[in-house]
Amino acid sequence: QQFIEVIGGVVPLLLMSAVGFENNGGCECGCGVACDEAYMRWKCPGDIGYSCDGQSTFDSPPLFGEVGRQAPCVDQGSDAVVWIIRAFLFALSGVCLLLVCLGAKIYPITKAAHSAIL
Repeated sequence: QQFIEVIGGVVPLLLMSAVGFENNGGCECGCGVACDEAYMRWKCPGDIGYSCDGQSTFDSPPLFGEVGRQAPCVDQGSDAVVWIIRAFLFALSGVCLLLVCLGAKIYPITKAAHSAIL
């Protein structure tokens, strides 16, 4: 169990930290982290998203700026962070799948083995 936690949790975070990962995109709140003020959608360096209706939901349009703009907290600012997430999400999962298939091929559960297990 600890091996999986290190490979699946610690190593990706160390690599992402090395290439510039910032928690919540460097923002104080927004993108799933509740803001202290109910009228705020996000609070990021250089951009604060106030909502028109006083609700901090994704449906409320921003009071200032372009209505359809994306919250800055979703942008990591580094493609390397996104590629590391993709690699560990898809490539590592694929490698684990191949290892499991190999194990199933080498050590098949026969009818006798199945009866012994039960």
